[in-house]
Amino acid sequence: MKKWIVSLSVVLLGIGVLFGEAFPGPENGEVFILVSPQTLLLNSSQGGLVTVHAAIPYNQVDTFSIELGGVAAEFTKADARGDLVAKFDEDAIKALVSPPSAVLALTGVTVDGEAIYGEDEVQVRD
Repeated sequence: MKKWIVSLSVVLLGIGVLFGEAFPGPENGEVFILVSPQTLLLNSSQGGLVTVHAAIPYNQVDTFSIELGGVAAEFTKADARGDLVAKFDEDAIKALVSPPSAVLALTGVTVDGEAIYGEDEVQVRD
């Protein structure tokens, strides 16, 4: 019985190490982000907000520090996995970009005061 428990523990530890390497946390403040919509239509309303999903736990972020291209977040929340989702004014973001594409940078700090940063490229159409 003890061998079985030890074997199971070793397997679970190995899985934990594997997933820890496969899904690392922010390194050097870099955070994976995804901007939505991926195509900004400058002459058309797309719902009034631009959404950013960031691969960092919501409870680790000073949400009042979050900006996209220097535009402060309208509001933030946690997604179903507990990661940061931030919403930005669509018109303010569109004022920063021009066709054919733009790189948008999310900046902010953690609750521990460490800088976070992430980029995503979006398509821009007139």
